[in-house]
Amino acid sequence: MSYDVWLENGKDYTESLNYTYNISPMIRLAWPGHRMTDLENKRGDQAASILTEIIANIAGDRDGDYEALNPPNGWGNREGCVRWLMEIRHDCLEHPTWRVVIG
Repeated sequence: MSYDVWLENGKDYTESLNYTYNISPMIRLAWPGHRMTDLENKRGDQAASILTEIIANIAGDRDGDYEALNPPNGWGNREGCVRWLMEIRHDCLEHPTWRVVIG
């Protein structure tokens, strides 16, 4: 299973960005009380702000908390998660008024 994330404005949309659900524990640790799907329907500028915080938390892992969440099967890891989130944030910054869709 995986996340598919894109932005749309009712008639246009960005390319779907896909990554494994295996990174869900990292998202929950980086954004306490939330899930990735909580970005659904947020405007790009709102989502970009949240993603900036999530990325900083995961990328700044100094204690190995996020590395410890790398799945044993190798499908998804901290570095890949950060790259994927940065791609989504880029699209959000490019389209600040569009809405986030998660499929």
